[in-house]
Amino acid sequence: MKVSLSKRIAALSEGWRSLDDYLNHGAALTKGYGLLMRAPSTIVSAAREVLAEAGLRASVLDIASPHKHLHAVIGGKNAIVARHFRFERRVPLAGGLAAERQGWRGRRVADA
Repeated sequence: MKVSLSKRIAALSEGWRSLDDYLNHGAALTKGYGLLMRAPSTIVSAAREVLAEAGLRASVLDIASPHKHLHAVIGGKNAIVARHFRFERRVPLAGGLAAERQGWRGRRVADA
């Protein structure tokens, strides 16, 4: 079951995350209860399906509040999450290079 769950999480996260990123290693699940993992809802749904396929039942608690007003810049397998980004594009001018900045809302400011 752990192998199936590991494969499902790797597939869902496209290799970015593993089961160990979410698993609660201190849980005493042999007693029939305990917190298996803390994870995004897509991962929790997949875990619930894997457990159901093994004949086990799981309860899902939605205790996390979503982060609001966050943005991400993703490059390959790297990601940066922040409330605001400012991007600069270097443009050639007669006297040299100047930076043209563009915020995430599309505001532009050119350096003199």
